[in-house]
Amino acid sequence: MLDAPVVVTTLGRRFGLRVDERQHLAGKLDRLTPREREVAYAVFLGGDNEALASRLCIAMPTLRTHLMRINQKLGTSSKSDIVQFVALSLLDGYRTGAIRGSTQ
Repeated sequence: MLDAPVVVTTLGRRFGLRVDERQHLAGKLDRLTPREREVAYAVFLGGDNEALASRLCIAMPTLRTHLMRINQKLGTSSKSDIVQFVALSLLDGYRTGAIRGSTQ
């Protein structure tokens, strides 16, 4: 499984998805190819299209193609819908116990 991208904020804090979160999402996003899942994770972690394309090392037309296919497969229509789909899937995982909260 591909690692989810990591975002470093201006304050130096790192954000990303934990392994158990990615594993849970893999089941929820099983309609997507591994690269499309990686793009969905990047969208969830935030940024405009230019930042996403740069972080994923892809051209803007390629990013738009991935986003179009993700929207078709998930029944979403925008990046914010993708974020909502991923967030609700993660919340469902925590609620059902499929994902355990951090013990830190």
